[in-house]
Amino acid sequence: MKREKVISKDFRNQAKEIYDYIAQNSPQNAEKFMIELFNEINEINKIEKHPESYPPLTNFDNFTQRYKFKIFMKSFRIVFKVLKEMLIFVGLLHTSQGNKAYKKIRKAKYD
Repeated sequence: MKREKVISKDFRNQAKEIYDYIAQNSPQNAEKFMIELFNEINEINKIEKHPESYPPLTNFDNFTQRYKFKIFMKSFRIVFKVLKEMLIFVGLLHTSQGNKAYKKIRKAKYD
């Protein structure tokens, strides 16, 4: 099934914040982070074809299991929302972030 793919403004902002944080101590690792992220985003088709194969978020009530995630670089989660006609990349969070960060993603409005 073909879905429209949307990368939310929050996702982009979180990626930039992570990049900036890493770049403070290691510009090379910050560049590696961005390259890996672009490669991951370019492989959206894998997620689109089989979104049910990714685990649902459990950080908030997710009864419909629309919010799912993919582990990225061992310590980050690419969070996406699967709708019938859209695949929205809503957040990029470190695995150590608490439920508050996840609940913020759920309440966000997407452009």
